[in-house]
Amino acid sequence: MQMGQLGRILLVASGKGGAGKSTFSVNCGTELSRRGRKVLLIDGDAGLRSLDLMLAVSDKALFDIGDIFASRCETEKAIIQTNRPNLFLLPAPQSNCEYLADSEAVGRLCSELARTFDYIIIDSPAGVGDYVTAPAPVADCVIVVANTEPVSIRSAERLAQIMRMKGAKNLRLVLNRVDAKLIRKNNLPDLDAAIDGTTVQLIGIVPEDKRVTAATATGEPLTKGRAATAFKNIAARLEGEYVPLMKL
Repeated sequence: MQMGQLGRILLVASGKGGAGKSTFSVNCGTELSRRGRKVLLIDGDAGLRSLDLMLAVSDKALFDIGDIFASRCETEKAIIQTNRPNLFLLPAPQSNCEYLADSEAVGRLCSELARTFDYIIIDSPAGVGDYVTAPAPVADCVIVVANTEPVSIRSAERLAQIMRMKGAKNLRLVLNRVDAKLIRKNNLPDLDAAIDGTTVQLIGIVPEDKRVTAATATGEPLTKGRAATAFKNIAARLEGEYVPLMKL
């Protein structure tokens, strides 16, 4: 199948914090890099950046995306090679950066970076503000990450509405940290109800897996478990391959 069937610039967003958006960005980017793709993760969460910690490269973060916009360094000097082959990081600034809320500025930078990288994954802040939606017009696909809790589903549906108004071309849903036991006990909506509630086409389901938390805490790649398989499957679908949904 053709690489990047859903596009090469991916915007990862969630209407509500705690859905696992950054975890998804790191693990999906890692799986795409394992397929031989050159992947750049952009941390768009100014002031609350986390990807450098999750990838254990904080000591390498001398410059950030704010320095590029302010012309304090050349683009390549702010990009960090992680300990994962083919995976790179452009950190967020430690304070607010108005350029990240400017669609034209973000678009120019992504156009420049797209000449070097096979995939650009923008990890946005949670919510529905300008810092979240600014990359929507330039993104080939918006990945909406949600849990199956009703509040998360409602937030995802609202986010999808706003993304479409801001010019998002394609939207896909990832249901993250899905606990099949709670669903079977009727403590949470079933998957069909959750998907219908977001109005977004599903691209993957990631089951609850303690290995994800452990990998995030240590900065080590996730290599085993059902969640690892789910991220691998989603990466394959992003490249246009047909992979059936795993059974929970």
